[in-house]
Amino acid sequence: MKFPKCQHRECCEVSVCYLLENELYLCQHHRLTQYPEDDSVLLVDDSTVEMNLKTIETCRKDFLAFTQMLNKGSIPPGEAALITNVEQELIHVFDELRKVQDAHKYYEFGHLSQMAMDIKDVLEKDPLYAKFLIARAWNQSLAIVKGESLKSSELVEMELKLKYNATFDKISKKSRQLRREFKQRYQQEIEDLKSKLTLERSTVERLNKELEDQSERHTEELKAPEQEKENLKINYDNIRLGLISNLNLSERSDLSLLYKIITGEDKQIRSKTILPLNLDNPKHMEFLRFLNKRMSSIHTLNLRYIPLNCREVKTFLSTHFPNKVSVLNFNCLSSLSSCVPFYLEELVEVSKRVTGWLFIYKFEVSQDQLVSLFSANRHKIWFGFTDCKLSLSSVPDFEGTLAGSTMKGLSLTSCGRSSYGDWGNNECHFENLIAGLSKEEDFRKNLKRIRMDWCGMEENDVEKILVDHGFGHVKITFYSK
Repeated sequence: MKFPKCQHRECCEVSVCYLLENELYLCQHHRLTQYPEDDSVLLVDDSTVEMNLKTIETCRKDFLAFTQMLNKGSIPPGEAALITNVEQELIHVFDELRKVQDAHKYYEFGHLSQMAMDIKDVLEKDPLYAKFLIARAWNQSLAIVKGESLKSSELVEMELKLKYNATFDKISKKSRQLRREFKQRYQQEIEDLKSKLTLERSTVERLNKELEDQSERHTEELKAPEQEKENLKINYDNIRLGLISNLNLSERSDLSLLYKIITGEDKQIRSKTILPLNLDNPKHMEFLRFLNKRMSSIHTLNLRYIPLNCREVKTFLSTHFPNKVSVLNFNCLSSLSSCVPFYLEELVEVSKRVTGWLFIYKFEVSQDQLVSLFSANRHKIWFGFTDCKLSLSSVPDFEGTLAGSTMKGLSLTSCGRSSYGDWGNNECHFENLIAGLSKEEDFRKNLKRIRMDWCGMEENDVEKILVDHGFGHVKITFYSK
């Protein structure tokens, strides 16, 4: 399905979440900037709903076969209760999912999807049910007729092996025959080609001589247009540089014109502008090099694909970064990078010019660097790390650097996934961070929200750690395991 447009005034972006209390569809930007304290749920598209419906339907069919198999004999103790509960839950979840799909209320899907997956997990952990699925898969692979009793896995394995050997022998015999036929045909074609090449060699030599003569003539003819094109390019570059040199880059209109001249993109740079700079794009890097003054204030700056140890980027951050921005996304859409030390001093300085939200993406961050960045951003509304590998094998000591903190929201999105801290199996890493922050009284008192999307931890485990360290008042928002 196509999600509805964001309902915040005249926003044209596609909505990604549904605000429960105000019943609004919102894009990610207006969700964070206008309603940071309210609860919302992420939207889910048709394909995801349909995929889960198919999964539940498959589960229902398997479970029906399982109960029929049990009914032929005596039901083991404890299985009767499982059968009754699962049948009722499968029917309930399937019907509710279908209603959600028919009514296009995809913001209600997350809870139902989790219920369906929980049922599936319960079934797959049941030894008798798991053994039934394996036996059923073996028998289906042999295409046994309806009504034949289930075979043991050992018998099935033996029959499959015999069937495989017979098939392999047949294929091998056919392969040898085809190889012989191909070799004979190939040798004959080689002989025919040799004869044909001998006859045509003289013709090819004659044509090559004619091509060489024509090439010499055309080379002279082409030199003049190439020189004209080169002269035009030089003139264009000179005009372009002259135009740029006359721009007053402290004026937003001239800054917008510079952006258009360099990148070819028409972007009006104003106080409410959201400006993306893709630093893997040579034109966007050239725009940074031509800046000779600090940019005027804008709303949001997305610095993407930060290069390793780049002097031009370092200069931009220290001398040409906008006077003020509300939101800074640093290094979004990039690969994991280890160059925080190279940019750390500039990041600390830049934070003074960011008034609202600052998020750092895709960096390996040592404990000392983490302490410095927290301290520099203690007055932000929201601050955090996304897809970062944080060093938290011990409790960080903030040494009072968060005194006076007014931070309301902390984001740790994807920092605990298995390829980074693996917080699902190493909860102590997350707890070390919370333990260190709990010693900073102003930070602990003023923090209201924490984002824990895709960190691998159960929500109740996160809540317990927060409560144990004095953060019981903090709400977990945008939670996905």
